[in-house]
Amino acid sequence: MLIYLAGPYRGNTEDNIRIADEVSRELWAKGYYVICPHKNTSGFEQDTRISIEHILKGDLIMLSKCDAIVMLPNWDKSEGAKIEHDFAKAHLMPIYYDWRIL
Repeated sequence: MLIYLAGPYRGNTEDNIRIADEVSRELWAKGYYVICPHKNTSGFEQDTRISIEHILKGDLIMLSKCDAIVMLPNWDKSEGAKIEHDFAKAHLMPIYYDWRIL
């Protein structure tokens, strides 16, 4: 199963990337395949040629290829993660709020 991780990135960026990385590694170790956008575009916010909107559009394209989405802690405080959540919901994807049940 291909899983997409959705959660906050900005704000407390280093901690958010660390949490996403830890969850990603745990799920890979359980045999899942994981898309971790936190790692994919880490540091892109510093490149003024790449807009947040462009990154989010790419994230949604990746999400559309996934079988399920995992919502990371504090996802509901992230505008991007809320958009990803709504996308998954609209496309009837399984949504997991606790990755440990997988």
